[in-house]
Amino acid sequence: MRYSPFILFLPFLSSCSLLRPNTAQSGAGTVSMAQAIEQNRQPRKFLDDITVTPQTTRVTFVAQVDQQSGMGRGPAPVSGNTENSAITAASNRSEGINVSGLTGIQLKYAQLMNVNERSLPALSLLLALEEWYGTPYLWGGTSHRGIDCSAFTQAMYQSVYGVTLPRVSRDQHRVMERISMTDIREGDLVFFNTRGKGVSHVGLFLGNNKFVHASTKRGVTISDLYESYYIKRFLGAGRWKATSK
Repeated sequence: MRYSPFILFLPFLSSCSLLRPNTAQSGAGTVSMAQAIEQNRQPRKFLDDITVTPQTTRVTFVAQVDQQSGMGRGPAPVSGNTENSAITAASNRSEGINVSGLTGIQLKYAQLMNVNERSLPALSLLLALEEWYGTPYLWGGTSHRGIDCSAFTQAMYQSVYGVTLPRVSRDQHRVMERISMTDIREGDLVFFNTRGKGVSHVGLFLGNNKFVHASTKRGVTISDLYESYYIKRFLGAGRWKATSK
């Protein structure tokens, strides 16, 4: 029976002779431990072309979203490294957002409004807003199938403050106390002239110049009061008289 040179060489590889504390045996006699170590460092022929490089795999996890319900379904692996998550964390730190202390809803609106947690609207307002956010616009609509601007502010005031506002924007403007922009605060209404005939659009102020409204193009969304379209059509802000003091 013929044996492969590799198999015959295995007993030598498994030998512990090089581990003896003081000397090691060779064909020429006894050698020092230093010589034995040096001999052991020399490459063996059948290993000459093999290089082993340790590999480290890094996986970034993101929340996988169920498009039907919008609810998170846990982490899903994404190819690449951790740079994306590091960038997100750095962005949150740059805005002063204390991620660990926020609920999912608070974090969402902190990012949408570009504010830290100390400048967020009341949680009750955010919870009511979350019920409507993304609802499509529908002129005359009052449901989650579609809603218009004044029906949205009416629904928000009823849910958050227990106040029943008039149905249309011009009547909401009429019952509000006029306030200056230096005094504006969350929950105040902001009014616009979008048709050239007086009040025709209304939104609810959130802070940091942001307001939420039922946009004809984007549905219930957050916009900046100083966007060119809105600032050119801005008429003023109003506060419910019962809460103005």
